[in-house]
Amino acid sequence: MIDTYNGWSNYPTWCWKLWIDNDEGSYEYWREQTEDCIESSDDDDDAANCLRAQLESDADDRQAESAGNAGPICDILSWAMGAIDWREIADSMIEDVDDDERAALRKADHGDDDDDDDDDAVSV
Repeated sequence: MIDTYNGWSNYPTWCWKLWIDNDEGSYEYWREQTEDCIESSDDDDDAANCLRAQLESDADDRQAESAGNAGPICDILSWAMGAIDWREIADSMIEDVDDDERAALRKADHGDDDDDDDDDAVSV
């Protein structure tokens, strides 16, 4: 069993998010991915699912690079990677974008539907 760590579900989850936040290139890349997921989603749940899939795919690609290696280190690494709660990281990254910015990103992608309501009014 894996215990919680620094408010996260476990150490591997905390550690992965820490590296995203503390490496400038990684942070900028994942911030852009987060904004893209928000922009293309109707709500935070959809955005988090989008981002979770991207995080997990990226990690799978990185792990595949070391697939030729065998031994206890690779086994432990595989175990730790399997323990990462990708959705928890995605939720945190969505929450890192403030409410007003999330609303603006969605509005930019979906357009302002409020203006369309006036066009549909029927004159009597």
